[in-house]
Amino acid sequence: MRASSSGLEGAFIIAELADEQSIVFLEDASGGRVAEGGPALSETALRFEALRSEALPKPASRDLIAKVAKERWTA
Repeated sequence: MRASSSGLEGAFIIAELADEQSIVFLEDASGGRVAEGGPALSETALRFEALRSEALPKPASRDLIAKVAKERWTA
């Protein structure tokens, strides 16, 4: 079994189209591909939900980024 963190295998974009099936663009080191429905879409949607559940709210993210930048790049 291979362990990985959600979202660290490459970028992805989920396009939810009105009155049509959603599609996903998956990017990796060798390029990218488009998938319509099926396992690729459902797995990517699960990854997105996992990432979203761990993300900080926008204001907290902004504050954390500013804090880390100040600590690392201010003399």
